[in-house]
Amino acid sequence: MNFLIIEILLAVITLYLTYTLQYLVISSKSISIDHNTVPKDLIEFVKKAYGDNINLKMWKEVGSSMLVMAALHTPPFKPLIIIDGRFLAGKIDVAKVFLAHEIGHLRRRSQFKVFVTAMIALTLVFIVGYFNDLLSLALFPVVISAVFFIYRREEFEADKYAVKLLGKDKVIEVYKYIEERTREKKSGVPRNIIHFTIYVLRKIGVYPSIKNRIEKLSNYSSKTSK
Repeated sequence: MNFLIIEILLAVITLYLTYTLQYLVISSKSISIDHNTVPKDLIEFVKKAYGDNINLKMWKEVGSSMLVMAALHTPPFKPLIIIDGRFLAGKIDVAKVFLAHEIGHLRRRSQFKVFVTAMIALTLVFIVGYFNDLLSLALFPVVISAVFFIYRREEFEADKYAVKLLGKDKVIEVYKYIEERTREKKSGVPRNIIHFTIYVLRKIGVYPSIKNRIEKLSNYSSKTSK
């Protein structure tokens, strides 16, 4: 039993270190931005929606057809939002919607929820495996599906948070604009591990497509929608 506890602790520590490595790698592949890079309206929007305790960085690669936006919070590091550089050069309304979505993830602690779900899933697999290896193997795809379910749900909930900040019509309008833009460009072969991860998650249906998001929001109603 003591060995089981040690295995579970090591698994949780490894999971946390994986999150930490993800944060550091993405942060290192991004450029720090300031008031000269980001329009003043966007800076004020982020401060009003979340406060000053946040890092804003710009994704380095702009040649890919794949848009990269992310919200990461791995204590003890400061909350981090990665902005795709193309948003800063385009319409400010588009950037606001995507920033609102990422702020939604931070406000909802989406990454923490996925982490806790994965931690519970690992613990359950180890405990069941302690008594029956075959049952543990059969359980593994079930618990992984649970983690994916939470991940996908948080994506839709972050969209709803964006609606609360900017209004349903504005968010859908921007998503339709992005859908048209991405349809015009053919996605090539993913060129790095981050693009590859997003590509795989989209293909297996974990990461919602823009079309999925529009359909969900079209059926969403909120008293705070503008």
